[in-house]
Amino acid sequence: MTRRRWIVVGVVSTALLLLVGREVAGWYVEYRWFDALGAAGVWKARAMNLTLLRGTTFAIGFLFVFANLFAVRSSIKALVLPQRVANLEIGEAVPSRRLTWTAVIIAALVAALMAVMQDDWVALELVRHGEPFRESDPYFQYDLAFFVYWLPLELSLHVGALSTLVVVSLLVLVLYALTPSLRWEHGRIAVTGHVRRHLFALGAVLLVLLGWSYRLDAYTLLIDGHGELGAFTALDKEFRQPSNLLLALITIAAAALVLWSGWMGQARIAFAAVTLVLLGAFIVRQIVPPILQRTSLSSDASERERPYLDTRAAYTRRGFDTERISQDSVFTAFAPLEGTVHGVSSFDEAPIARDAERLRRRGRVSGNVGWDFIDGHVTALVAEQPAGADAIDNLAPWSLARADATIVDDRGLPIFSDVVALDGATTTAPALVHDSIGGYLTLADSLGTIAAPELTSFGTRLAHAWHLQNPRLLVGDLPEPRPRIVLRRDVRARVHALYTAFLAGNSIRPIVHNDTLYWSVQLYSASDYYPLSEPVAVNGGGAEVHYLRPAAVAIVNATTGRVWAIRDDIGDPIANSWARRFPQLFVSRSSIAPEFLRKIGPAIEGSFVQARAFARFGRRGDFAPPSRLPPVTGGEDSYGDYAVTLGYDVHRGALYWSTPILDAANFVRGIYIATGGGLHDPVFISTPTMSTRWPVLLERMQRSSDVGAAGALANRDSRAIRGPVRTIPHSRGVSFAQTTYTARGDGTLAIARVVVADEDSVRAGQSVMSAIGIERASTTLPPATPEEFRARVESEYRRMRDALARGDWRAFGEAYEALGQLLRTPQR
Repeated sequence: MTRRRWIVVGVVSTALLLLVGREVAGWYVEYRWFDALGAAGVWKARAMNLTLLRGTTFAIGFLFVFANLFAVRSSIKALVLPQRVANLEIGEAVPSRRLTWTAVIIAALVAALMAVMQDDWVALELVRHGEPFRESDPYFQYDLAFFVYWLPLELSLHVGALSTLVVVSLLVLVLYALTPSLRWEHGRIAVTGHVRRHLFALGAVLLVLLGWSYRLDAYTLLIDGHGELGAFTALDKEFRQPSNLLLALITIAAAALVLWSGWMGQARIAFAAVTLVLLGAFIVRQIVPPILQRTSLSSDASERERPYLDTRAAYTRRGFDTERISQDSVFTAFAPLEGTVHGVSSFDEAPIARDAERLRRRGRVSGNVGWDFIDGHVTALVAEQPAGADAIDNLAPWSLARADATIVDDRGLPIFSDVVALDGATTTAPALVHDSIGGYLTLADSLGTIAAPELTSFGTRLAHAWHLQNPRLLVGDLPEPRPRIVLRRDVRARVHALYTAFLAGNSIRPIVHNDTLYWSVQLYSASDYYPLSEPVAVNGGGAEVHYLRPAAVAIVNATTGRVWAIRDDIGDPIANSWARRFPQLFVSRSSIAPEFLRKIGPAIEGSFVQARAFARFGRRGDFAPPSRLPPVTGGEDSYGDYAVTLGYDVHRGALYWSTPILDAANFVRGIYIATGGGLHDPVFISTPTMSTRWPVLLERMQRSSDVGAAGALANRDSRAIRGPVRTIPHSRGVSFAQTTYTARGDGTLAIARVVVADEDSVRAGQSVMSAIGIERASTTLPPATPEEFRARVESEYRRMRDALARGDWRAFGEAYEALGQLLRTPQR
């Protein structure tokens, strides 16, 4: 072997060693990360399934590619390459063994590339260990697990097989073109018999894959049919589905004919077979359906489609679990409006977060706004990531602030106060894991509380340095004692790695419990392949799903990075499968402190989807005409978003999300309410007494709101911004509230007016409470001196005693609220 070849071999070997070494280091780093979080079982399941998936794909792909390359190599009797010795050029024949090994190497590289494309290990895990749905589709009689678990895996395998065939076909053509076996001669392509047989064999494989695609199309029609919103129609059942299955059989039979005719040299028969298959498929799939739709199947179209629409409605109910919604016709379980409004925020989520950043100037609000019920009022919680010089310090303490969301100051702004810990501190430990943070962090962990791999051994440091391509992790100084490396610092990335089978909600909400900051993320069992169900867009209009059910709430400790999930009491097959396989990742609601559960919000995305499905299709046995959710306002001058209409149900002791459901005539048919606390317990309460149409109600509210906003905007460089309409259920029925804001010059959003409306009246004020007559709309400046503070406390206490003595409970409540606000307001 010449020196030049030795250099090439050395460079290639070194590159392969580095690539393979980094891959091995990456697997080891991943294992250490999962093990540090107590989830080594997830890593083992991922490794096993990827090994099975990619190993099988590699083996089949290697055999297929090598068989084709070996066929090319067999057509080459001798390959002579020119060699120059001094001034002489001498032809040197390449040994056949070297040609064979070259084919082996190329086949291995192509197969490895195709194998790496297969990464849906969750689908294989569910195929192997998933719990069956124990219900079948009405047409193939397959358990629905076939569609949810197996079908996406088979579609992925089909795409991989087709990609491999395309790559191999191009490679074979290029290699044959480099030999005399395939050449352009006298204006046409000339091939040898060996090349002809090889190309026809590849054509037969292509027809097999085409037949496979027709078979898959027959199944996917149940998911994405040709009706409205992908509905499965009569034409799909009576023609497209059987024609796809028939085309699959005919195409595979044609593949056998093409292989035989190509081998026997009957090219015309092969071309005729391929032409007939392609032409027949075009006619059957593109020409015949429109004709049938206009002729034989057009008679009594509504009657013909009715059973299919009924089936779609039934499977949509199952897909979004509308049967779980309990129904009631009275509101007596709720408190009166005067008591209910203590759980209704005057502010929406976006203005609260924006005002916290502008007024406090402690840093950027991370995640969404958290909600709690403290001292008889709904309270907003914001977690503030350090800004300024502390922004670059990953170990800088964070600030937490609360605001009583039922009151405003004299300017219409929320009143924030620091969350004070038990030891009197106004900051919390650094949040090592939070929203939208990338990279990794090394730190000392003397107490051993951080859920992260240790960097104490040479092997561990080498693996992390190799995987992260940072030599300083190997040779540099690390924080002591017990250095650790925190990977996946983003909340969503950390949750997704452990709960890959679930769809995470948009919201990342802070929770403070025992002076510790946590993040909560809602998890859903979701599928794009649940058959016959109507698709719904989730997560801000992103991917559409046909199946969505609340599965759990993931809780992330912001300081230690530890993660666990609180399971929903009623599990679906996907959630049950994951919990059975990895029980260490889940805890029951009974093991969590009630005061912690109280701070967990409802499954907003799942509730919205379920409410929409309930409005359109109801529950099983319902015969009411289709209803709908009210349109969501949007645009630059609004904060219209279903995800911020939260409240606190004083009766149930949990946060709730609610929305009205309108009938076909735009009357409010009823109210959908979903509670939080880690328990999805939806209820629909009908409102048969409401006789005001929704557009009329909105117009009345907005007209009253415009009056107040006009006054607030006078002589200011501001603009009005509307919030969403919120639902307030109470013992006498339901009321609706909407807040209008003014954008101030300093970037804050102040409340201009809050309107509360029901059937009988429209009332307005600077907060929800003041709109209904509870005078807590604003607050004055905090006490300037301890003496003033003591005098105000004594004054409010006397008001409480006098009101109690005369039995005036309304006055007693007002004094109580004023005293509570005074005690929570920091002194100047």
